[in-house]
Amino acid sequence: MVTKKKQVRVAFYPWNVEGTFPVGTPLLECARQLGIAIPLYCGGIGICGKCRIRILKGHMAPTAADQEWLSDAEIKTGYRLACRCTIQDECTVDVEQTAVEDKSEILTHGLRQTIEPAPAVHKRFLQLQPHQLKDNTTDLEALRKAIGVRAADTAVPLSLLQGLPELLRQNQFSGTAVLRDDLLLDFENGDTRQHCYGIAVDLGTTTVVAKLFHLDSGRLLATSSRLNSQRTFGEDVISRIGYANQTPGGLAMLQDTILADLNDMILDLSKQQGIDSSHIYQMVIAGNTVMQHLLLGVSPRHLAEMPYVPVFKSAFNCTAAELHLTIHPLASVSIFPAIGRFVGGDTAAMVLTLAERRQQTFLAVDIGTNG
Repeated sequence: MVTKKKQVRVAFYPWNVEGTFPVGTPLLECARQLGIAIPLYCGGIGICGKCRIRILKGHMAPTAADQEWLSDAEIKTGYRLACRCTIQDECTVDVEQTAVEDKSEILTHGLRQTIEPAPAVHKRFLQLQPHQLKDNTTDLEALRKAIGVRAADTAVPLSLLQGLPELLRQNQFSGTAVLRDDLLLDFENGDTRQHCYGIAVDLGTTTVVAKLFHLDSGRLLATSSRLNSQRTFGEDVISRIGYANQTPGGLAMLQDTILADLNDMILDLSKQQGIDSSHIYQMVIAGNTVMQHLLLGVSPRHLAEMPYVPVFKSAFNCTAAELHLTIHPLASVSIFPAIGRFVGGDTAAMVLTLAERRQQTFLAVDIGTNG
């Protein structure tokens, strides 16, 4: 017979939020489930002493890490390191000092060079001829014919094939074809040619910036930025690698956290412009090597061990659906290639911006969490 652990109430000040958790639950897990972010600069292994909280009610015995980082007076007045605490009984915790919202300004603008747009995604409004008894064509053949000879061999996803009969007949055989290179992404109701968008993301260790572009014109429409929520698992990439390796389910938690950030930013960008996020057909992401591994849910473990080997460094493409991103499910999500080890896709993106200025010499300095 399995005995259920006693459930106790845990409250967090100054938010006045509380929940019920089993005895023995890590305090950090209680905070995360209640939506409270406590920064872990060392990844939660108790070696930085910065995640100080205060027990206002209840009891938590001090640990060796508490005794190393806190004075006797602090321990007597209830101070503890959040990363070392586990719930033993009903308690109220003051996290004001460690979870104060960061007011840092995030750089979201810079110099932009003029380029001639050549988007991989484009749209065509089509008026197909309804089938006749004498015809011997299928719905798909009719759609391909309307697109043109050059698209005769266009690949079609199963999801589109399944919905094609209704799509064609609901709109009297008219609609907008969405094409990406040799793939027919979608066939949309009505004329949606003006709604063709993409997002570029600077995926930093500390901050994330996303920009919404109109693909046909190349025009920048909106910008969204925020602190990277993975900071609660470690301030730098080495701490996050440690968290991913040493915590059960840690890698999945890190991936889910950054994907949630991106989905919040997608929602923000869509609201700013009043657009349907399903009309976003491309996302391009550049970050350092570790951040790109974590985004894809790929273990970066061996990047922290000699001889520091990444799982991949070439450009990588997947669909939005595979990452549960809330844009068009078949939208292409492109990850920039890394140059090697810790010289990642962010540096490759920088080099690309200078590609048109080959007659000049540049010194590029990335002043980020990792320099």
